[in-house]
Amino acid sequence: MQNKKLKKEYLRVGSNALASYGGNQGWLKSKALSGYGCGLIAGNDLVMYLSGETAMADIETYKARIKKERFIYPIINYFGIAGIMLAPSIKLDMIKHHLPYSVRWGVFPKNLRKTCEEMLENDIPVIFSVCQVFNFLWKPAGLQLYRKNSSGELVPCTRASSHYMTLTALDGDEMTVSSWGNKYYASWKEYEHLVRRRSFWVFSNIVKVTKK
Repeated sequence: MQNKKLKKEYLRVGSNALASYGGNQGWLKSKALSGYGCGLIAGNDLVMYLSGETAMADIETYKARIKKERFIYPIINYFGIAGIMLAPSIKLDMIKHHLPYSVRWGVFPKNLRKTCEEMLENDIPVIFSVCQVFNFLWKPAGLQLYRKNSSGELVPCTRASSHYMTLTALDGDEMTVSSWGNKYYASWKEYEHLVRRRSFWVFSNIVKVTKK
């Protein structure tokens, strides 16, 4: 399988040495947004990237932008935002910024990888969800995320569950992911297994974006 990745550097917030890899809901003061605003962050970052805004000087500037976009995304405390609501919210955000894209929630599992590869090939970040059904039945819950050590080896570091993240590259089994302002890695096989076996694909899926 060929390596598919974005053509430009993904969104950075902050100085070069300490710049984040995408936005971070933890920067937001509101309990609802800091705890359940991952869809808002992912949607905002997608719109920024497609608008050519791939760098922001500091976190305060980023937060000010989020404040302006906040009411496009209906975040529900303790629940966040469902995919079927996230997609139209992103569409409204794109209309606001005059971006000519079609947006919809979800593809069939058999088309999941192909769609992700096509989006990356067309320089479109892929928002995907990890929404494991009945977490208590599966231990550990969610999708394992990894970092790379100095030798380039993947080291487990945290897990994501009931969460939106952004896929920026897909190389064989290796996913490069933006979440909580950090660059992580994940296994495509592990994600596909979660989608097919531990979740309903209508919940664990992607925001499909195509240029008009």
